[in-house]
Amino acid sequence: MKNELLIQFERARQDLGISFEAPYLLHFEDGTSLTVPIRLLNFGHPKGMIIFTDFDSYRAYADRVVKLGYGFSTLTSPYGPYKKDSMIEMLSDWGWSGKPEERPAWLLDPPMDD
Repeated sequence: MKNELLIQFERARQDLGISFEAPYLLHFEDGTSLTVPIRLLNFGHPKGMIIFTDFDSYRAYADRVVKLGYGFSTLTSPYGPYKKDSMIEMLSDWGWSGKPEERPAWLLDPPMDD
């Protein structure tokens, strides 16, 4: 049975056209690797966003993940039903890191600083 978070991202893929890999295997420079629940492409950082479900389990890897060029976020349950507006807001907060010409029209502009 699929976990709730994966179901949310699959709905967003169908609804918004986002791309992700689940699970995703990170390879570190020292030859070690780590399997993470989701790698979201084109958002946050150049290599995308790594989605953790329990930060305590991954805390030791956080700095190494960022050093590789990924961003990360921890999304914990309960997730509730898929909400398009909430997903758009979260993705917009992370920002688009893909090719400028492929930026989705539904993505919200960042707030203007005063």
